[in-house]
Amino acid sequence: RRRARARAHTHACSCTLVSAPPPQVGTSGSARDKPVALKEIDLGALEEDEEALEMLEAEVVALRRAAQSPSLSAVTPTLHEVLCTPEELVLVMDCVAGCELFELIDQQGALPPPVVCALMRQLLAALAELHALDIVHRDIKPENLLYACPGEDSALKLVDFGMGETFTP
Repeated sequence: RRRARARAHTHACSCTLVSAPPPQVGTSGSARDKPVALKEIDLGALEEDEEALEMLEAEVVALRRAAQSPSLSAVTPTLHEVLCTPEELVLVMDCVAGCELFELIDQQGALPPPVVCALMRQLLAALAELHALDIVHRDIKPENLLYACPGEDSALKLVDFGMGETFTP
């Protein structure tokens, strides 16, 4: 009963991303091999925020479904584990080390057409794979597209599935 109640309150909007050494968290083999990101959500902040709760639930459901497809690990961060304490919920995910596409545009201005074409190919391929799994992101914007590694030649990762929807076929 307590676990179900805590799960219902895990959809807070008070979050922090930190990089941590993987051996300290998670049980997934892939999480142990490389750094992970911890998205920490204050359960107290969710007490009165039903919309934030729904968004967090949508994010967890979408990321868990996406994790079932090996090809999506290249375009979305893998959710390795969801940990719950009395004070917070922690999502243990792949660490995405690169910058937001927004930051790159802000620093460099308009991107050259060949770069934009390559980015759009990656984005459309990711969306097609998500849609094949009945996942709709619904919040595509440069802030939610991160480079997997530093450098603009890196692959893009689509993040923040809080506005997303999943459907049952």
